[in-house]
Amino acid sequence: MAQVTGSSPLRLMLEATRTRELRHSARWTVGIATLGIINLFLCAFLESFVNDRNGEDGFMLFLAVESSFLLLAGAAVVNGDLETISRRTWVFPMTSFARFSFVFLSLLRHRATFIIAVTTVFASALLGPRAPVSVGGRVIMTALLELFLFSAMSLLTILRIRPAGETRSLLSLAGLILAG
Repeated sequence: MAQVTGSSPLRLMLEATRTRELRHSARWTVGIATLGIINLFLCAFLESFVNDRNGEDGFMLFLAVESSFLLLAGAAVVNGDLETISRRTWVFPMTSFARFSFVFLSLLRHRATFIIAVTTVFASALLGPRAPVSVGGRVIMTALLELFLFSAMSLLTILRIRPAGETRSLLSLAGLILAG
């Protein structure tokens, strides 16, 4: 009990996600590698599509497709591990920010979401003009979009696991859709 009421239940919860992820590592490694390769092929196809069209909306199409791919992977991670751990540890004396940090950091360091985020940033660096300012701007824009998506997934997860959180979760999702 001293571990739970100590200074770092957040560290305890992060270790639980790491242990759970390692337990499934043999099965997940092949699947995550396949996911990364599929994402690279998807990025290459989108790059050829954007370069063929020479349109101004090509990069936004790339970001939209990659964002939906990242959201699908994040939803699988949340439904698989994070929601279970978050629900079972609701009795821990933690602040709301610590719970948000747990979900955010767990999503950020999960191998599936990490692979998708890295391949998306890599592909955005190769997409379009090769001027250093242009490449840097695309990389920063893509990274900020991914951080926003990780934050949105974390917020929706926290709202969903709270008692009577389904309504708030739906309202938050509607607000995010309208903001997008």
